[in-house]
Amino acid sequence: MIQADSAPLTFEDYFRAYPEDGGIYELINGELVAVNPRDDHEEVIAFAVAELNLEVRRQNLP
Repeated sequence: MIQADSAPLTFEDYFRAYPEDGGIYELINGELVAVNPRDDHEEVIAFAVAELNLEVRRQNLP
């Protein structure tokens, strides 16, 4: 979790401070908080990646 400075972040500060690490964050009580994906979200991603890999192999794509 990224700690807020002495003053809570504003909505505009939120966008300026948003990390570019690919994570998902929320602004909660003036603090930028990392959000973990839910289990069902991870299952959907795993399924989509598996299907994409199958199609890539079927099409003989690099």
